[in-house]
Amino acid sequence: MNASPPLYKQIYDYIIGQVKSGVLAPGDRVPSEKELAYNFQVSRITSKKALDLLSQEQVIERIQGKGSFIAHSRLEPVIRNTEPDIRKETYLIGLIIPDFGDSYGTGIVRAIEGACNNNRSHLIIKLSYGSSTLEEQAITDLMDLDVDGLIVFPISGRHYNQKILELVIKNYPLVLVDRHLKGIPASSVSTDNRLATLEAAKHLWSLGHERIGFISRPPEGTSAIEERIEGYQMAYSQQALQLDPRLFLTNISEHNLEGSMRSIQDFIVRHPDVTAFVVSEYVLAAVLKYALEDIEKSIPDDYSVICFDSPPTCAGKPLYTHIRQNENGIGKKAIELLLEQLRGNIVPQNTFIAFELVDGQSTKKIDAT
Repeated sequence: MNASPPLYKQIYDYIIGQVKSGVLAPGDRVPSEKELAYNFQVSRITSKKALDLLSQEQVIERIQGKGSFIAHSRLEPVIRNTEPDIRKETYLIGLIIPDFGDSYGTGIVRAIEGACNNNRSHLIIKLSYGSSTLEEQAITDLMDLDVDGLIVFPISGRHYNQKILELVIKNYPLVLVDRHLKGIPASSVSTDNRLATLEAAKHLWSLGHERIGFISRPPEGTSAIEERIEGYQMAYSQQALQLDPRLFLTNISEHNLEGSMRSIQDFIVRHPDVTAFVVSEYVLAAVLKYALEDIEKSIPDDYSVICFDSPPTCAGKPLYTHIRQNENGIGKKAIELLLEQLRGNIVPQNTFIAFELVDGQSTKKIDAT
C-alpha cells in the first residue's frame, strides 16, 4: 500500500488542481495560510509550506498585505511539471541545549549537525545554561530567525517553559531530546530510563550486592530522573524484594559540593549495610567519589557504583561502570522525527533509543567473606 503524500503536498496538489480545472484563473486570490489550515485541519506551518512551494515554483504571487494570487507569468510550464522535487528541500533548524558536557550531550549535537548536513539543512545552536529564562529567550531568538523547526534539550525543573507549551499548541515542528514533558503531546526521543536503571540494579545484584542506594539530584518534575527512580523501584519489584525508601538520596547537586558530600557521608553512617550505589548522572558519581575519599573510603573496594554515562578513556576500562546512552542514535532520530513533521507527517510521541551497560572500574563482586 502506498503511503499518503505529506499534508503540505496535499494542499499543493489541491491548488494545482484548482488551476488545471479552471476554478482558479490568473489573478484570482488563493486561500490564506489560516484558511487552508482550517479547511485541511493542519497547522499553519504546514499550509505556509504549501504556499511557499507554490510561490517558489511561480504558481502564485504573494503581495504584502493583500495575500496570494494565481500568477500570470510562467504559469503554463509550471503546471505541466507539477511534481515538486522533495529532495531539494533545505531547512533551517534550531537546537537548544543546556551546555556541552564531557560525559553526555556533545555526541548528540555532533549527530544532529551531521544529519543536518546529510539532509541539506542548516543548524543554529543556542545554549540555555540550565536557565528557564535563557531557554525561553533562545526559543524567541530562533523563531525571530524564522527557523523551520526546533530540537530542544529541556532544562530540569517541575515547571514547563511556557514557550515550549505554546509551540506544541500551535503544532510547530518540535522534538524534545533526553526527556519529555508530562501531559504535553510533543514528540521526544530519549533512552528508556526505567529499563536502563533496572538493568543497572540487576547487574549489582549479580555481583552479590544486596543493599543498594540510589543517588540523584531532586527530580522536580524532570522526566529522566523520575523515570530512573521508577526503574530502581521496578528492579526491587522484579526481585520480589521489599524496597526501603530510606535508600533514596535525591538531594545531591554538583553546585552544592560541600552540602552534597555531607549528605552522602551522613547516609553512609545511617546505612552501614549499603555496599553499592546506582547514580543517576556521571557528575553526581564524581561527587560521591569525593565524599567517599574524604572519609577514607574508595570505589570499588568499599562501594561499587554504576552511573549514567562516563567520559571516554584512551585505553582500558572506563572509570565507571555505566549506562552508555546512544547519543549518535538519539541525535539522528531527533532530526528524522523533525523532518517528518516538516513534511506534514504524524510522528510518534515518545521514541526510545537502545542503550548499553558498559563494564568499568567502579564495580566488583562483593567479598563473601
